Amino acid sequence: ELGETFACPPTFRIFAAQNPLAQGGGRKGLPKSFLNRFTKVFVEALTKEDLQGIVSTKFPILSPALVENIVTFNDSIQRDIENRKYGQLGSPWEFNLRDVFRWCDLISNYFKTSGTIDIGPFSDTIYIQRLRSTHDRRMLINRYEDCFGKKK
Repeated sequence: ELGETFACPPTFRIFAAQNPLAQGGGRKGLPKSFLNRFTKVFVEALTKEDLQGIVSTKFPILSPALVENIVTFNDSIQRDIENRKYGQLGSPWEFNLRDVFRWCDLISNYFKTSGTIDIGPFSDTIYIQRLRSTHDRRMLINRYEDCFGKKK
């Protein structure tokens, strides 16, 4: 595309990542001629314990109990979606570490300005408003109440 050649040292390597075609929906597979240039490595999904460790390290102001609830909530939603309990309208949906990070970023930034940890309003922004139907949003709110023990 650029019409340029770049000199690279012999140690130069390219790393690429692609989710499996079955994940995320709507992706086209890459051509075989392109894929043949790479070594395929399959990585298992992160466990809840992995996620809790990552989130606790990145957001030390959040208590371990809160981190556990946030990760449990995210994991529960993803399982619900996969089991088609809700979220079929506008699908495919995927709730993952990116959503947890966004949520925790909002909580942390709010804490910096207010001195309080408030998770509720940001769950609405990150999760609830993404779903399209009133029924799906109600189901998500029920899941929130299950995980956090408080009304949304």
